[in-house]
Amino acid sequence: MENIIKLWKDNNITQGEFNFMCGGDSMGDTTLHFYSKEGVPTEVADELEKYFEDEVYNNVRFYECSDGHYMGESGTVTIELDEETNTFTYCKSAEAEWSESLSSEIEIELTDKEVEFVKNYIANINGGADDITNVNYSKDFIMSDKEEEIQNAIIEKIDKVIEDFEPDWNGEPQDWYNFENGEEILRGNKLIIELTNYEYIYTDSEN
Repeated sequence: MENIIKLWKDNNITQGEFNFMCGGDSMGDTTLHFYSKEGVPTEVADELEKYFEDEVYNNVRFYECSDGHYMGESGTVTIELDEETNTFTYCKSAEAEWSESLSSEIEIELTDKEVEFVKNYIANINGGADDITNVNYSKDFIMSDKEEEIQNAIIEKIDKVIEDFEPDWNGEPQDWYNFENGEEILRGNKLIIELTNYEYIYTDSEN
């Protein structure tokens, strides 16, 4: 420790900055920089750099384990020398990233023939971003050309409404979404779709 403090003072260092990104159950890219009293980046001995690259993990807790809701965190650990105690302090300032869902109920108006087709043949409809809209049937049947036209018209309506729909975002929108029918498929002549969008929310990370 005495040699590390000597190297710190000999290089006129006022602080070090350990920048990091972590998530997905692993520590991502990290960089370590040192600055002089003038705020100028300073080249330091390998011994000093190696010491803090290891020691920062002994003094700071990082949250790299993701669960699908919590995605990870990124930020900076500021390293300074407390000259009264001749010890180094480590202060983490970071932002946590969360994946939140937004649920919306969408009503899609159908023609009488489309309503009849849904009642007679469709158990549910589902899909998502980059997925083909999937129709699950309530019974086996041989689809006529006319019925195929009706089904395609329903799918086109679903895709158009969902493409144009804009939820009340609270954070940064994600491209991914999925949708399906709920327990209530039809409400009068309207097809009911339960749409789930996703967004990133950023909060102060725990120290």
